[in-house]
Amino acid sequence: LTGESIKFELYSNSLDRWYSVIAFSDQHLYFSTIFLDITEAKKSVIELQRANSLNEALLDSIPHPALMVHKDRRVIAANKLAKEAGTIVGGVCWRDLGQCLYISVEDKERIDTYKAGSDKTVSCSFCRGDHALQINNCVNIKEQLGDKFWDIYWVPTQEKDVYLHYAIDITEQKKTEDNLIESELRFRQLAEASFEGICIHNQGVILDCN
Repeated sequence: LTGESIKFELYSNSLDRWYSVIAFSDQHLYFSTIFLDITEAKKSVIELQRANSLNEALLDSIPHPALMVHKDRRVIAANKLAKEAGTIVGGVCWRDLGQCLYISVEDKERIDTYKAGSDKTVSCSFCRGDHALQINNCVNIKEQLGDKFWDIYWVPTQEKDVYLHYAIDITEQKKTEDNLIESELRFRQLAEASFEGICIHNQGVILDCN
């Protein structure tokens, strides 16, 4: 009655229907309403919300950053670890970043760096996901991001045009491997510097020697 029109959604218990209601006043002391039946559309939205909640609950059971991404670059669901780490572990697709629900501060800083004219090759997670969907097979890389090493996967799902993207933190494993290589190198240098002949054999079969 103030002359200002309003729009809201209303659920009718007796009819079990959802309506989009528009109310307006085109005559003093009178108002009119238009009821648009949006039940089917509302049910679809509710089902999608339930599915996304279920997906996020399932992803939260994975002990690594994990998300489900649609081919159109929408992040359908992400677990808590992925939200904390930044959505796209392994790089982002700059032109489509605006569609991303969870963007970490680190990712934003990296975007600014590339916009400043860096010549470094961009590792695009979205494009790797597209490739996994195209070949209908898992894509896997190992990559260092900051001070951590990640074993990163893009896995097509049974749902059309949707892939699972997750990353396993292998920093400690990488450090162990590097320490082992360094230890082997030190042993090799020590053996080569010896004035004695050093031989490693198994039942007479020589495996290594200086």
